[in-house]
Amino acid sequence: NDQASYILTVKYKDKGANEMPALTNQKNLIIRNPRLQAEDYDGYNNIARVRPSGGAFSYIKGVKSGSYIVFREIDLTELKAATYNLRAMSNGTKVSLRIDSPNGPIISEVEVPDQENDKNYHQIPSSIKPTQGVHDLFIYFENKDLDNQLLQLDWIDLSK
Repeated sequence: NDQASYILTVKYKDKGANEMPALTNQKNLIIRNPRLQAEDYDGYNNIARVRPSGGAFSYIKGVKSGSYIVFREIDLTELKAATYNLRAMSNGTKVSLRIDSPNGPIISEVEVPDQENDKNYHQIPSSIKPTQGVHDLFIYFENKDLDNQLLQLDWIDLSK
């Protein structure tokens, strides 16, 4: 399945020893598809999730300057590029990938090309600075000249 994600759960329990109780532990590992559906975010600020007419297509809108979505625990090792499938609603909007907080280090940034009066979605590529390890990935939106209705975002592809 090209949209699948998996959750692996590992549990451990020993028998204990010398009158000590048993030790137990559990760890979940989430394996995500490299295409992150914007509406499947783990957290957000000033975003609306939309599913027109109850259909299968969904996206985020209502994006304002300073809005963001976050995907938790993303392994960024060896990632080199991000592609955004979006529809711009205004000129001058920047989309950045930031790690660990909305004000965290910027590892990718792209200014969305002018798409005024274009109602189609376009794929906008951006390179990613080499980053090691697992981080919370914030997709942050800003526009110096406009505060409201910056864009609609369908998905983000992360690639090596």
